[in-house]
Order: sequence, then C-alpha cells, then structure tokens
Amino acid sequence: MGDSWTRQAQLDEKLALESIFGNDAVFPRMAWKVWKPLQVTIHLEPHHTGEEASQTFVSLDLHAECPESYPNSVPSLSVKNSKGLSQDDIKELLVVLNRRCNELIGT
Repeated sequence: MGDSWTRQAQLDEKLALESIFGNDAVFPRMAWKVWKPLQVTIHLEPHHTGEEASQTFVSLDLHAECPESYPNSVPSLSVKNSKGLSQDDIKELLVVLNRRCNELIGT
C-alpha cells in the first residue's frame, strides 16, 4: 500500500470525522493544494437534551495528529481543555485510546 493509498485513507477519515462530529471537529487550515497528514481536534462532552444541557460537568478536546503513514501507524493523541477529569482519568483515557489505536493499525 503506497503513499497515495494512505493519503486517500486520511481524506476518507477526515470526511467521516466531519460527518460524525460536525462543528465539534476542527481541522487546521492547510496551504492550498498542499497535502499534510491529518490533524484534528474534537470537542467531546456527554450528550444532553433539555434542562440537562446546562449541566455539563465533563468535557475535553481530543487532539489527534497522524503521521504520513497513517493508517499503517498510530496517531499521536493528546487531551486539551479538560473539564471535570483528573490527571489520572486523562492518563487512563489515553492508555485505552492508544491501545485501541494499536489494535486497529492498517484498518
């Protein structure tokens, strides 16, 4: 699987993330017609409706930075702007996410 395959896979991944997360997925601006590996920051919080919406006590921004070889290698993950989570919770979350990324290499 060559360079063009990984680029297409990353473009497909970006479209999927845009479709799933909408405005909660933020992609850095890229120079026109210059390809860069996928980077995204996704704002995550519990889904609430009605009166619950004002009672969000947990949220975070998950940042993923993919290498050129993604999805044949794992992205670099970090958490920013966390609310209502301890440092231990964040570390545990990143361990679980990184483990899952390693399980899914190449898919």
